[in-house]
Order: sequence, then structure tokens, then C-alpha cells
Amino acid sequence: MDWFKDCIVEDTLRKMNELYQDGLTKVQVCAVLGIPPGSFSYLMKKAGFTTRPSGFQDGNKTKGQFKKAIWPTYRCLTCSKEFVAERYKHRKYCSRQCKPVGPEHHNWKGGISKKWDKLHNSLEYKQWRLLVYQRDYFCCQQCGAKQSRKNRLHAHHIKPKSIYPELVLEQSNGITLCSKCHINIHKESRHG
Repeated sequence: MDWFKDCIVEDTLRKMNELYQDGLTKVQVCAVLGIPPGSFSYLMKKAGFTTRPSGFQDGNKTKGQFKKAIWPTYRCLTCSKEFVAERYKHRKYCSRQCKPVGPEHHNWKGGISKKWDKLHNSLEYKQWRLLVYQRDYFCCQQCGAKQSRKNRLHAHHIKPKSIYPELVLEQSNGITLCSKCHINIHKESRHG
């Protein structure tokens, strides 16, 4: 959440803290600034300000009256334009045009998904999958289940294709699994 301080308008946070320190309740501050009451504590905490215990105002317990919320203002990380986000959507960008895609995106891995999509749609891969199914008599090698509407068969790579790309179309590197067993195998490999 490092983007938070860059994204929310600093004036809103400053006014929020001043009104709160002047004795207004959280609900009152939210009503004045047009912030959803549910996000008040979150915004104050992220901005580094301290808050009083929930429901207390000068030692007296108060009931929270929630007014119709107007969403907080944020600043786009690309174009620095101010924008209003919907409730609970702490967005970084004002529009899809500003959101980085492809090589500019922080999670870009060099277009690797296109490579695997091409492979999965190739004739060689479909033939490999069929050979693995035929060798295993079209049944799961873990639980023995046959293909059904609810339980589809998968040709699983024993050695991962990301680590061993040379074994992707090798029949000995494939095993037939039902969808349930396939999910369990991947869970086990991730967790253990």
C-alpha cells in the first residue's frame, strides 16, 4: 500500500485530522468531507494519524449515524488527475488508459502467457495430450475416475513445463489426472 499517500489527496487527510482533533466524531468528519464512514479509521491509520477508541467522544458513548456517503478523492499515479473512487475501491489510476499494461506493468514477465497459449492450441500439444490419455486408458492415475461432466480429465506434466520446457511434448512426462486430483497435486506442490 505504498501508493496510498501518493494517491489520496493530502488536503483531504489534513482536513480530516484537523476536524477530528477539534472534537468532531468520526461520522461528523465523514459527513463534512464526504468520506464513507467505514473508511475513516483506515484512512487515518494509513496517513499516520491517531484516532480515539471507536464510539467514544469526550468520554461519552455515541451512536454512529451513517449519512449517504460521498467517496474520497484520489490522485492518479500516471496523470496526477484527481478522481473519486467507489466505496472500498482504493484505486491507483483514474481510468484504464492510465493503467500500465504489457511491459510497463509491474507484474510483467516478458509475454510468457502468449507462449503457453500458442503451445496449448498447437496440433503437437493436442496430439501429446491424446497419447497420454490413450496410454492411461482415459482414466485418472490417482483415483481411477473416468471422464464425466463434473470430473474432466487433464494431461498433467510430471516435471513442470516452466522448468523443463524441453519435456513439454514428451509422452513419458505426462500423466492423466481427473480435475480434483490435478488440483490436489498443484496444491501439494505449492505448499509442500
